[in-house]
Amino acid sequence: MAQQTTPKPRVNLGYLLSIALFLCSCTFFITAFFIEPTDRQCDLHTYPWSPAIDSIRYHWETFENVQFSMTTPYFGFVPTDDIEQAWDELLPRMPSRTGPQV
Repeated sequence: MAQQTTPKPRVNLGYLLSIALFLCSCTFFITAFFIEPTDRQCDLHTYPWSPAIDSIRYHWETFENVQFSMTTPYFGFVPTDDIEQAWDELLPRMPSRTGPQV
């Protein structure tokens, strides 16, 4: 009598590729989450080259902002006609002239 062999289970290639892609995605996400670029690296990517780029020093400071908790004639939490009128009185009608002088 011939020996009966049981077939070995085949590993689905799509399943393995899905697991590999998931692990790569997790690795990239974790690295991107914990690594932050420095201010200098951001400047090199966002601003044009300048010979003074090496002279820039950053100092982060948090200011206490009490301005927005006060109401002034020029600022309020809701825009009103009184605020618009105060700005109209403060600013000139034509700050620069483009036509002939009158």
